[in-house]
Order: sequence, then structure tokens, then C-alpha cells
Amino acid sequence: MKAIFIAFFSFFILQSCTVTERMVVSETGMIDYESEINISEMIGLMYPQHVKDSLTEIGQFPIDSTFNYVDADKFFQSNREEMSDAEKDFFKVMDKSFVNIKVDDNKGLIKFVTQQMNVKDFNAYWNRFDSKVLEMEKNDPELAKKVADGAKFTSINVKYDGKSFQRITNPVSTKYLTQDSEIFGGEEMLNFLTYKMEYHFPKPVKKTSIENATFSLDRKTMWVEVPLSEAISNMEKYNFTVEFE
Repeated sequence: MKAIFIAFFSFFILQSCTVTERMVVSETGMIDYESEINISEMIGLMYPQHVKDSLTEIGQFPIDSTFNYVDADKFFQSNREEMSDAEKDFFKVMDKSFVNIKVDDNKGLIKFVTQQMNVKDFNAYWNRFDSKVLEMEKNDPELAKKVADGAKFTSINVKYDGKSFQRITNPVSTKYLTQDSEIFGGEEMLNFLTYKMEYHFPKPVKKTSIENATFSLDRKTMWVEVPLSEAISNMEKYNFTVEFE
């Protein structure tokens, strides 16, 4: 099979400047988590004015559509072969994640979103994802690589106790991103892309273990930007701990 959205992203992601990993942590420990690709600069190529006009006439532009992973695959690859039973079974474990695409005249965003969960459920959800990758590895390693690559998430665990926060990358599924990922166009293209981590906390950050972080004026939002090649080749480096004021 082709990884999810390969035909679509093999062109557009290489034109996009930033891939963003975004998390919002509430004071009660609820987690909102998503990955985002900004394709705003490509709207003119994707949707020339005559195409936008035609779609507008039939009520299909602007676009704001949300899909589960199976339906999203059909949307972006309408001509691909039927998804295999193994793939469908894999994506059943991602029942709390979905794909949202928003495109208007000025902005284009594709988001891979996981619904809000508490810390315990969040960690259990991504541990289940990694377990499914391991299970698939035994039967079809190549398929395991493609579906993990196409899921568009970095599988992580978090710790939060109100006084501190910790981000921990899970090595099982993310190891595939250290290889020549189809979705990012291979090693040569990675140097042209930026990986951005954007974390929103309920309290001001006193200190963090990660280097080169920047903060909002209230120190409740933290950003880290690195070349995507660096983030993929050394993901453990971007595990971090935050202590709050």
C-alpha cells in the first residue's frame, strides 16, 4: 500500500515551511494534541481561481472537512486500491484521532488531531498504538512502516503533576521516522523543513531542560524550532522536563 496521503503530501509537504507538534495542557491535566501542516502558500496552486469559483457554486468551497483515518485516505487518494483488512484493523486503534482540512482564500491547514484526554488515558492510547505497530511488525514489517509513517503523529507519553511536566518520545513507532520517510521526501528534503514544538501550559514556566526554547510574555507558552532533519534523527534530544513557577 502507499502510506496515507502519499500522493497528496509528496508534493505539498515539500513546499510547506513548518510541521508543528502542538499540545495544550490544562490545569486539571487534560491533554489536547495535534500535528499540523500549513499549506497556505500552496492554495493558489491547489485551487486556482476558476476551480474555487466552480467549487463555490456547488457549496464545496471554502473547505472544512473532518475524517477518520480510513475516510481521509479515500478523500486524498480516490484512485488508490481498496485499503487492506490489515490496514483497517490497524487504524481501529486510532479511534480517538481524526484528520481535519480547512482551506479558504487565504489559509490552508491540515491537522491530525487526537481528542482531549486526561494524562492516564492519553498515555494508554499511544501505548496501544505502539503495541499495534509491534504486532504488525511481526507479520508485515513494510506495512508497519507505512502505516506508522502515514499516521502523522509522534507517539509520546507525558507526565504532569501540577508542579512539572515531562515529554517522553516512544521509540517504537517513531523509529520509522529516522529512516528515509516517503512522506517527507527523503533525507535531502528534510533540511529544508522546520519542525516546531508548541506547548501551552496552565502555569508560567520557571525552567526547562530543553535548549533554545522561547516563551510568550506570560511564560505559559513554549516554542522550540529545529530543522526537521535534526528532530527526526535525534528525537530523544527533544524529550524535556518543565518546572512551573
